[in-house]
Amino acid sequence: MTGAADPSTGREVEPARAVLRTLILACTTVLTVSGCVGLVMDAAPPSRYSPPWLSETRLANYFETVASLDRKPAQDELGLYYHRTAGERVHVTFLSQDDRDALRRLLADQIGLLEPVYRFDARGLGTVDWAATERRHAAFTAKGRLRLAPLTTTRLYAAAVERFAAAEGTRHSNSSLLSQISAARAGETTLYNSRFEAAVLASLPGPVHFVIVDSMTTHFVSQVQGGAPSGPGLALESLRQNMGYHVVTQFLPRSYLANIREGAIMRAHSACSLIDKPAALGFARWVRAPSAQPGGDFVRTMQRVDEMRQQNDDLCWAGLTEMGVTGAIQSEPLR
Repeated sequence: MTGAADPSTGREVEPARAVLRTLILACTTVLTVSGCVGLVMDAAPPSRYSPPWLSETRLANYFETVASLDRKPAQDELGLYYHRTAGERVHVTFLSQDDRDALRRLLADQIGLLEPVYRFDARGLGTVDWAATERRHAAFTAKGRLRLAPLTTTRLYAAAVERFAAAEGTRHSNSSLLSQISAARAGETTLYNSRFEAAVLASLPGPVHFVIVDSMTTHFVSQVQGGAPSGPGLALESLRQNMGYHVVTQFLPRSYLANIREGAIMRAHSACSLIDKPAALGFARWVRAPSAQPGGDFVRTMQRVDEMRQQNDDLCWAGLTEMGVTGAIQSEPLR
C-alpha cells in the first residue's frame, strides 16, 4: 500500500510513520508542552492558557479567553502569564513555576548564549543569517540589558548543533517505531534532550549559564535530520505552515539541561511568544488535512516571521519588566 508523503522530506513513507512524523514536526513548534505528550496522546494543552494548536474551535476559544486578560496577570499550576493583544496578534510572557526564580537570577547577572537567527529561502532551504544574528545580539545586550556570550561562541554553537542534530537523526531513524513514539513522549526527539549538554554546550569555551532558544532552530534541525524541501509540494507548504503562525523566544537554564535524565518528561520553561491569530487558525485547519497546495507566498511568510520575531523581542522586555524580571536590573513585581 502506498504511504503518505513525509511532511519534512516529501518522500513517501508507510502510514504509521507518516502520522508520527507529522506529530513530531508539529510538536517542535509547541515549546511549552511537555515533550510531545500533548500532541501524541490527544493534542490537549496542559492549561487553559496554552494554545490548543490542532483544534480550530478550541483555539478560537483560547483567543477569546486571553483577550479578556489583556495586560492582566494570570496564574495556574504551570506558572505566571502576562498577555498583550496587538491587533491580530497575541503576545504571551510566561514565567514557569519551575524556573522563574532561577530566571530572575540568570537574567540579572549570568551569561546567556543567543542562538543564531535561521532564515529560509524561497526553496525552503535554511541557513544562518549572521547579520540578523549580530543585530539581535546587540539589541538583547542594549534593550534587554543581558550579559551574552560573544558571537564567536554562537558560531561554535551553531556548528555543534548541526553535528548533534545529524547524529540524533541517524540514531532515531535506526530505532523502531515503538521506540520513536516512546522517545517522543519523553521529549527525547527534541534538540534539547538528555544528550544536548554533553554534545553541544560542554564543547563551548567560556561560561554559559542559559540558552536563549529561537523557535526557528527546530525547523532548521528538522531539515538537518530529514532533508530540505526539493521544491514546491507538501514539504515546502508544511514548513511554511509550521513556521508562519508562532514565534517563541525561550530561556533555558543550563542547570536544567545538565540534569536531564533520558526518559524524563520535559517541562515548561519561561518564554516570550507571539501568535498571529489568522495564521494560527489556518494552521489548525491545515494540519487536519495537509495539502501540498500553497496557502500563501513562502517568501512573504518568512518576512512575516522576521517581523514577528522583532515584535516579540520588543514586547518580551516590556512583559518581563511588568512581571518583575529584566536583564541586569529588577523592577517592582507585578501587582
